[in-house]
Amino acid sequence: MPVDLEQVREAVEAVLRTGVRPAKLLDLPAVVGLAAAGSIASEVATAVDLAFAAEALFKRALVRLGDGPFGQAARLLFGVDNESRGLPLKTRRRLAAEELGVYPSTFRRLYEDSILLDVAYEVLRLIVDPA
Repeated sequence: MPVDLEQVREAVEAVLRTGVRPAKLLDLPAVVGLAAAGSIASEVATAVDLAFAAEALFKRALVRLGDGPFGQAARLLFGVDNESRGLPLKTRRRLAAEELGVYPSTFRRLYEDSILLDVAYEVLRLIVDPA
């Protein structure tokens, strides 16, 4: 099944709300569908396997954003780092804003959409070419 950028963007926005956590990703059918589309292992069979595949897909996409402040802010925003894992979105936004040296309101207005789009493109890239 071909996946387009808009589908990926919607899935990225859903993951933003929950964070990159398998237990939460399992409740997001669009995200699990992306994991199935992007799965390297052809024998991914169960919903739990797909949740783990979705987690791996998003973590790989976030790593591809690099180690600089923008990449670190993205990992904080999505709750991948130990510092932000499991925290509410409002707190993750504050941590990401601090990483970039801006106020949370400025972060949300000027940076968040850009991060979401970059993550969406990286997820799509990994689905199209998982190598």
